[in-house]
Amino acid sequence: MQDNRQSRSEIDILKSQDAVVDVVIIGAGPAGLTAALRLRQLGYRIRLIESSAQWPRFNIGEALTPGIKNIIEMLGATDALANVNYLTNIPTCLRWQEQEPQWLKASGSAIVNRAQFDAALLVHAQQQGIDIARPASVQSITGAADDWTITLLNNGISQTVKARFIVDASGRNGHRQFPCAERLSALWIEIRNENIAAGIHNTTRVEALEHGWLWGSALPDNRYRIMWVGDPRSPRKHNPKQPQQWLATQCASSHLFNSLASVTPTQPLKGCAATPGFAFDSWQDGRIKIGDAAFSLDPVSSSGVEKAMRFSLIAAVAIHTQLSGDSVNHKTLAQDFFQHRLIETCARHSYWTRSYYAQAWCQEKAFWQLRSQPWQPVIGNPGDDENTQTLLAALAQELAQLNHYHPVPLKSLAQFDVTRLLSFDSNTTWVTTHCVIDNLVTNQTALYHPSVERPLAYLEGEALLPHLNILQKPQTLSSLLNNLACRMPLEKAQKIIAWLWQRGIIASV
Repeated sequence: MQDNRQSRSEIDILKSQDAVVDVVIIGAGPAGLTAALRLRQLGYRIRLIESSAQWPRFNIGEALTPGIKNIIEMLGATDALANVNYLTNIPTCLRWQEQEPQWLKASGSAIVNRAQFDAALLVHAQQQGIDIARPASVQSITGAADDWTITLLNNGISQTVKARFIVDASGRNGHRQFPCAERLSALWIEIRNENIAAGIHNTTRVEALEHGWLWGSALPDNRYRIMWVGDPRSPRKHNPKQPQQWLATQCASSHLFNSLASVTPTQPLKGCAATPGFAFDSWQDGRIKIGDAAFSLDPVSSSGVEKAMRFSLIAAVAIHTQLSGDSVNHKTLAQDFFQHRLIETCARHSYWTRSYYAQAWCQEKAFWQLRSQPWQPVIGNPGDDENTQTLLAALAQELAQLNHYHPVPLKSLAQFDVTRLLSFDSNTTWVTTHCVIDNLVTNQTALYHPSVERPLAYLEGEALLPHLNILQKPQTLSSLLNNLACRMPLEKAQKIIAWLWQRGIIASV
């Protein structure tokens, strides 16, 4: 992997004059690089600041879920990442819902060498014309939206950068986050494959235990990582000052990891906080946070890299919306869209993890009981500013909607009576929601019904309003299809009507 440091002559040139860019992005992890590449595609000048002097740098979070593939394609980075070491088609042994271990087929996920992944993506960013300062540290930030001045130390040289917008993708450390669940911590070691019994390496293993759960997986470079995730008070209570012994004890008491309990690790035990949470100040005027700086996911999902990169695409749309227009409306749209998607991401993840914890075979234990109960944020704490209270209320509302949502059984199309009139169900309403059109946030009228998780503005790529206005009055199927067929292919119109009827959004009258 090539070294991306700038030459001395390039540094001297930059030192002699202020750099002027549209967006400064702090942090060259997957979140920061995704935002940089997407904004570059949209035509913006980007300065990317990375503090790490060692590159490629060590990082954890090697699991890549299948949805990451289309993000990489969107960024034009498929070829750039082709030579990164991946492990694919890894079978998983799971002891979670049942005490008897279950073998699962490969799901399409991959385990990647994160150092290589980040480094290859950084090279790709540089090749796309993104100005990269590394190793560089931010010394000060002054100014305001559309007129920021960032002073940094780049390879020991002081520089000044002017920017319209700042994106903080510097990671979780140093950022205060509101916890979205009970506290978690992670402890892990790594061992060499040659020290592992046959049949264990090149597998992923996940096991629920009384005080937490164990995760183990092969890594692309002949290592195997074993990680315990659980209540941070448990090791301190049962093995004070001996966290490595605690991890060994957990392995010894397990079914899937007991043969690894006495294997000597290749390096000392490491640990970190793993409590999911989000930062209330992720949107400020002309400054946002993305990636782990904005939100942290429960590690039980193994989808942190994909979620961080996907949210960076959302952030790029919000930035593009604000910077491409000079009205207050553009800024309000961008902020509302960004904050809503942040809350939605955290709430949906909290809802999913709660249901997953509730499935554990040992769910009667205190650790699992706490994490499987519906969680609601406390609103009205003294000292909470107006923005914090607003976001907490929105988070509580999103969680309440998820907790009360129950998918309805789909009606069989065989029951569809073509002779009867059709109209909207009485529970159908029209609401305003955010939509992205041509990479810009807009407000669109959307259809809402209790049978869907969120408002629908488009179906089969077609705007539902004004196409379905005709259903304000009962219509025959033929008249409805004839009306829609004037605006779209008949086959698409049939799919839309069938989809809405099966969910009870339109009904026979």
